[in-house]
Amino acid sequence: MEIEVALPSGDTDSETRLLALQFRHLRCKFGVMTIRRTDQIEDFVTLSCSCGLFLSFPQVGGAALVIEKASIDGQLLLLPAETYESNNRGPIRIVPRVDG
Repeated sequence: MEIEVALPSGDTDSETRLLALQFRHLRCKFGVMTIRRTDQIEDFVTLSCSCGLFLSFPQVGGAALVIEKASIDGQLLLLPAETYESNNRGPIRIVPRVDG
């Protein structure tokens, strides 16, 4: 399963904020994913798609670092399985959006 991540258009902030990124569930008819804080005490965020897919992880460290790295460096990266919870059984790849 692949999730596309992109910086918002015109974002020149060198410090990427996870909640400002744009996400798409690739090869899904719904596509657009939402991100929201789901546990302020534990500082967890959840990415969700209208198809039912969800992905939860701490806002700092692990999965968040991989997602931010993919969005900045333009690298396709695999999320380490121990860094998130999801209803998806297979590996999750973070795919940077390539404009142009």
